[in-house]
Amino acid sequence: MMPADLWEALSRAAAGRPWQASVWEERGIRVEGGEGEAAVERWRESYLSVRLDLGGGRVGFAAVPLGPGSRWDPGDLMGWARQAAGAQDPVPAADLEGPLGPPPVGDLAIRDSRVEALTAADLAGLVQTLDRTARAGDPRVVSVRKPSAEAVVIRRTIRNHRTEEVAWVETSVSASLEVSAAEGSTAQTGWSSAEARQWAELSPARLAADAAGRAVELLGARPAPTGRFPLVLDARVAADLLAVLAPSFLGETVEKGMGLFREEGAVVAARSVIIRDEGLRPGGIETRPVDDEGVPRQLTEVIDRGVLKGFLYDRSSGSRAGRSSTGNAAGGATVPPRPHVSNLIWAPGEGGGTEDLMALAGRGLWVRDVLGLHTADPVTGEFSVGCSGIWFEGGVPAHPVTGAALAGTVEELLRRVAVVGTDLEMHGGLGAPPLLVEGLDLAG
Repeated sequence: MMPADLWEALSRAAAGRPWQASVWEERGIRVEGGEGEAAVERWRESYLSVRLDLGGGRVGFAAVPLGPGSRWDPGDLMGWARQAAGAQDPVPAADLEGPLGPPPVGDLAIRDSRVEALTAADLAGLVQTLDRTARAGDPRVVSVRKPSAEAVVIRRTIRNHRTEEVAWVETSVSASLEVSAAEGSTAQTGWSSAEARQWAELSPARLAADAAGRAVELLGARPAPTGRFPLVLDARVAADLLAVLAPSFLGETVEKGMGLFREEGAVVAARSVIIRDEGLRPGGIETRPVDDEGVPRQLTEVIDRGVLKGFLYDRSSGSRAGRSSTGNAAGGATVPPRPHVSNLIWAPGEGGGTEDLMALAGRGLWVRDVLGLHTADPVTGEFSVGCSGIWFEGGVPAHPVTGAALAGTVEELLRRVAVVGTDLEMHGGLGAPPLLVEGLDLAG
């Protein structure tokens, strides 16, 4: 909590202009294992940022570190923000006149006292479990590279010129590892990671088994056949697809004439496709009571049964579009807020698990990993990427495939989603189930 005299000093330095301040206090521990002794990294950092509204769409931003050795005063900070506002081109509809909050009522499950109390020894134990479990699962596992774990605690306070204030604490714990497997003259690798708000939600055994399984299952891989075949997209691959789609859901992207989508009400995907931005999803990695402009987070439907329902806005992009903010402004300790997705979720369907989707498809490729999907053209959606996975015949796995090439457009892929699986997986702020996609071009 910041002292009251700091807020008063900032208000005096603003000289009657609207302002908003944000305090970001972060501490964390990271442990990385592997061969030899584990490496431990600790950090603690705090920043105060301000935005000052000079009117006419000129909003300046400045940030300073807090703590010992930091040399500044509130007048300096507001002066830097004033200079930044005066030096930039006006942004239509940008201002700090809107209210702050109020935050939602209820527990968002983004704080865990167990994570706050974690020590380096606790994380070292998790890393050891990752290493031990990955090696024990299959004799073909030959090495575990860079098993790591990290715990972070962040305290946030946002306050404005009207003395409105929202404060909260959030925690996160994450882990990752890479596994190598070998058989005869062939070798493969598998990587997996997980992140959660709650310590109890992170399973090192499941994570290690996933990484080891991804390495082992590709041993003895063959080329894929060439042609158009059904694809079952792994939930992780479907989450990667959401990352590609994310910029096109922002109103600012549409305003600039970029992105894949243009008009609300247009049919942009198969009827099975429902995608939401869930800013208040309990326990979500991107869940917070308010966004970085102080607007309450919310749930926003972006695609409903294949129809584009709306876009995501911060205050200024929403105002320019004649809409309200959807609570989607995000920045950082030293970065001013801009429009961004929060927890982008591909709603689960009723297709069951991966095995059920393969049974429905009969013959095709279960795509377990894609390389370079982020290189898809942001305007046309065209992509040509490498992929690997498991070829299935008669609805059951037949043999692994590596070095395959997958080509098409994001629009075509969305329109060919035939069945949406049941099992939702979260990968950071992106969540998706497995998907059955009718024929796309595949080459071995």
